[in-house]
Amino acid sequence: MPERPLPFSLLDAARAVARGGSLDTKLEALSVLARDVVEAGSVAILLHDPDTDVLLSLDGSLTLPTTGFDEQLARAASDRLPVIAAAVPKGLDTVLPGARSSLITPLVVEDESGAFLEGLLVIGWEAAKPPIDTASDNILAISDLAAVAIRQARLRNTAWEQSDHGDRLLHTDRLTGLANRVTFERMLELEIARATRQGTPLAIAVLDVDGLTKISEDKGARVADEVLRHVAAAIADRVRLLDTVARFGDDEFVVIAPGDAGGLVALRLRDAIAELPPVGDMTISVSAAVVHHPADGATSAELVAASEAALAQAKANGPGAIFGVEEATA
Repeated sequence: MPERPLPFSLLDAARAVARGGSLDTKLEALSVLARDVVEAGSVAILLHDPDTDVLLSLDGSLTLPTTGFDEQLARAASDRLPVIAAAVPKGLDTVLPGARSSLITPLVVEDESGAFLEGLLVIGWEAAKPPIDTASDNILAISDLAAVAIRQARLRNTAWEQSDHGDRLLHTDRLTGLANRVTFERMLELEIARATRQGTPLAIAVLDVDGLTKISEDKGARVADEVLRHVAAAIADRVRLLDTVARFGDDEFVVIAPGDAGGLVALRLRDAIAELPPVGDMTISVSAAVVHHPADGATSAELVAASEAALAQAKANGPGAIFGVEEATA
């Protein structure tokens, strides 16, 4: 069967891949072009997931493990060559409905690291005998465009994931998952500006894990880290969405609490942590302190200094002590 003349279709397809749009849109356009080229009844592009080694249809209706490949699929995937068969590979009847013969073309990209299978272009005809003997240059060109489109999408997603991961590492504490000191200082500046502009209260609560150095010396760093993670989780579970929670030092946590005129956040968190179950045979407690803007400082530096001084006062009174708010207000 002669192919239809396509003076500009491949050029249009190349432009579609080069000019952007979603991956699904690009692959759908290429599928339509492939169907027209060989006058097929059905066409589908399957994506290869290298992590799980399965084939996936674009609409998610098909998940086909490579261990379940029949001979034609296995040959196309392993040899990286088109396969024409007077049958439809096992498992592809859902994406090639009504087909009795098929063409399977691997979507492969190559670079200095080697050749990578990005997926398969599968084409089905209702006739029992395939109408073509070989995969034409047009079909191979469409397959190459599809492979490039998939590879571009994978690389773009990887870059986004790495960028997002790097951003998270820059702004979060690795052990606890809370904000780090850099993020705390940035948020404190913003909350001071907001409180000044609106004339609203702003509390800064700081909590120090009692005896963490001794826990580390006696029980080891792993136990100390586990205590820190328990404390971080308890704090994160008991603050409001508008509060900012950060790990401030080796054994210190800090909470920025907009609108908390009484500093009750420090009491609430101190008491919640005291109720945590022991880690091994180690009970957990914190000393806590609270300062306020602008009474204890008008700038972030002044408030940080005031919070450290207040925490020192609390620690001087023993484990579980609190400074800057009356116990009776709890």
